[in-house]
Amino acid sequence: MRKMKPEGPIEESKKLGVSRGISILDLILRIIAIVGTLGSAVAMGTTDETLPFSTQAMIFQAQYDDIPTFRFFVIANAIVCGYLAISLPMAIYHVIRTRAAKSRALLIFLDTSGAELDMNLMKQSPRGPKIF
Repeated sequence: MRKMKPEGPIEESKKLGVSRGISILDLILRIIAIVGTLGSAVAMGTTDETLPFSTQAMIFQAQYDDIPTFRFFVIANAIVCGYLAISLPMAIYHVIRTRAAKSRALLIFLDTSGAELDMNLMKQSPRGPKIF
């Protein structure tokens, strides 16, 4: 019959260290995602392009709200950026308290919903990747 080795404080601190490391990585990735989505929404929302096939007699201007897909792109990226900014305190909370399981499960569910919104955005984009 095997004897079960009881978990001591050293094994417990190793588990908490790994969990805290994952929480810190989650926080860093969240900050990077905030910067990326905010940057893409601002870049798309503030552009005012002159189209390359313009002639001297006619100049075509393109803005993000000319095409509904581009408007959706800006709005969806702003929503995802706002969600990430709101969920940032919860990610900081998980760094401090590594045993919070219910709030971590809620955060995973909400992150999945945000990723689904972003994938839907890419599918609606005229030149984005085609996801079937």
